[in-house]
Amino acid sequence: MVTKPHAEAPLSLRARTVFEDLGYKVVSENGEMEARRGNKNVEVVPVSEPGDIPETDSRHDKLCFVAEDDALDEVEQTVDELEGLEAAVIGLDGGDYSVVRSP
Repeated sequence: MVTKPHAEAPLSLRARTVFEDLGYKVVSENGEMEARRGNKNVEVVPVSEPGDIPETDSRHDKLCFVAEDDALDEVEQTVDELEGLEAAVIGLDGGDYSVVRSP
């Protein structure tokens, strides 16, 4: 049985649940969230405000930003403007999610 957090749950909890539903083991250390499955490591970055996308020198295989659906256009635009950054973007809409950009 898959338990989805309520739409009002914190963004970080909802982002974590998305990756757990996809079969990843999710760990949080030192303020960073990492999803692991097999030999794949994804840095998961919840983005509450589109202007809050942190600079990253990700040591992970992949990078994924997770944001509310109403902020996706701005998040995607910001990711596009970051030179050399290949990242996925997942949009959250209530208890559902969709991958809106994959590297």
